[in-house]
Amino acid sequence: MALRALVDDTGAPIEAPDAFRAFRDALDTGIPEVEARRDAMEQVFADLGGAGVARDDLYLAWDFTVASEQSLSERLLHMRDDAFGALGDDPPGFQVTESSEVGAARVVRGTYDVSLYMTGTGGPGETLNNDEDPNGTPTVNGTYPAKFVCTVPITAEPGTARAARYGHGLLGTADQVIDIGLIAATVNVSFCATRLHRHGRR
Repeated sequence: MALRALVDDTGAPIEAPDAFRAFRDALDTGIPEVEARRDAMEQVFADLGGAGVARDDLYLAWDFTVASEQSLSERLLHMRDDAFGALGDDPPGFQVTESSEVGAARVVRGTYDVSLYMTGTGGPGETLNNDEDPNGTPTVNGTYPAKFVCTVPITAEPGTARAARYGHGLLGTADQVIDIGLIAATVNVSFCATRLHRHGRR
């Protein structure tokens, strides 16, 4: 984060605070707590310089960590790769629980088996199942039946309809796929959607 070229209400430049000028202008303060931060601040100046921000122009600058690439994605990518690796070339187990005709489409509901990486049954308040791994990597804890809803064109020959997956938003529902699927059925497209999580919205 960098602030530069600040002026007051008369248009006059605002001088940088003394503590920051000590870092920016390489002034030795003799204060151990301040000097301990100097290497870190030099890295800030180097990063800003690489982005074309001149050191002398700075009024104030600092850095902070929001999240690392590892903390953001490592566990999720591991679960994805582990689940697909276990699945191989086979489809997951599934069960059809309901089927009905609506307009030009057949609406099919059911469940399919999803690798579970949560403690317990994945219900509210439970966490990733990572206590047994020294690196905190989630480990599989069986499977759970995730619900799905699909629309299939009534006039389609087996295996001929094009398949599409509908991803509804956080506040949406899987059943939104039905209205879309009824229209898509007229052009021989089958749509499917699933719930966001086991105990979430349909």
